[in-house]
Amino acid sequence: MFWAGEFTDKPYLALLSFLFTQNTGLHLKTYPADGPCRSQFWVWINPGPAASVPNPNALSDMLDRLKSNPWSLPFLHPRFKDVIQFKMWNTTEQLDHIPELKDEWRTKTLFTSAGKSQNLAGLSQIEGPGTPEDIGDDPKRLAGSKSSDTYDRLSVILSDLARFVLCHRFGGIYLDADNILLRDWEELWGWKGAFAYRWSRMERYNTAIMHLNKNSALGSFIFKTALKNNMDFHPHIIWKYVKDAHLEDLLRRLPDALFDSAWLNTEGFQLTRPPQPFFTESEDFYYHNEDLI
Repeated sequence: MFWAGEFTDKPYLALLSFLFTQNTGLHLKTYPADGPCRSQFWVWINPGPAASVPNPNALSDMLDRLKSNPWSLPFLHPRFKDVIQFKMWNTTEQLDHIPELKDEWRTKTLFTSAGKSQNLAGLSQIEGPGTPEDIGDDPKRLAGSKSSDTYDRLSVILSDLARFVLCHRFGGIYLDADNILLRDWEELWGWKGAFAYRWSRMERYNTAIMHLNKNSALGSFIFKTALKNNMDFHPHIIWKYVKDAHLEDLLRRLPDALFDSAWLNTEGFQLTRPPQPFFTESEDFYYHNEDLI
C-alpha cells in the first residue's frame, strides 16, 4: 500500500481488515520455522506532499508522527512486527533501483497521467500543445488525499507509478488504501501469475489491486514502454501498452465482481443483482458513515 500525508481512518480500516481475515499466525506464541510463508502488509508512507524532497530526518520524523497518530499507533505494537511494516517511500531511491529507469527517469516528468502532465512550477495541468488549465494553488491539493474535497492529484499520479515500482522491485500484491479484505486471500497470495482486474464493463485494467512478480519480463516491458511515454502509469494507459504488444495473457484481467461485486450495479448494469451493502459511491462508506467507522 502507498499512502501520502498523515495516516487516517482509511488505511487504518484496510490494515484492520487484513488482521481480521488473513491467516497470519498471530494466535501462535511462536511461529514455526517450517510453517507456510507468512503474508506481510507493507505500508509505504510518502511523508510529505508528492512533489516534495524528503529531508534528512524524514524517517525519524515519519515514525514519530505514526507513534503520535491514533490511527497508526495500534499497528506499531510489537505483536504485529512480523506482519505489518511501515516503510518510508523515497522516490529517488526507489527509481534508482529499477534498472530500466535509473539512467533516464530524471529526464522525464514524474507526474503524467493518461497523457496529461502536471507542471509543478505553475501548479497547472498541461493539456498538450494548448493552454495549461489552472488547478489552483491550494496546499491541500499536495498534502495527501483525505476526502473527495481535498483530492491530491499529484499523490494519486505518484501512487500509479509507485505500485509498479514496488511490485517489480519486491514482488507481491498492491492494494489501494480504500480496499477492505473480506476473506482469506491465500489463493491469491500464492498464485504465480500477474494480474489486475477489470475496469467495470470495459476491457481496461484497474490497478487498485495488482500483482507482479519480482523483476519479471512483464514488469520490464511496462517500465520501458512507460519511459517512452513520459512515465505514464495510468491504468487505462497500461492497458494500451499491454494490448498493443499482445501481452494481455501475461497480465491477467480478473473480473471486477471478484473484488467489487457492486460496481456494475451502481453504474446501472445488472440491476437484478442488488449490491450489498447498498452504496452508490465508494466515498459513501468513508465520508457519510462516521458512526460505522
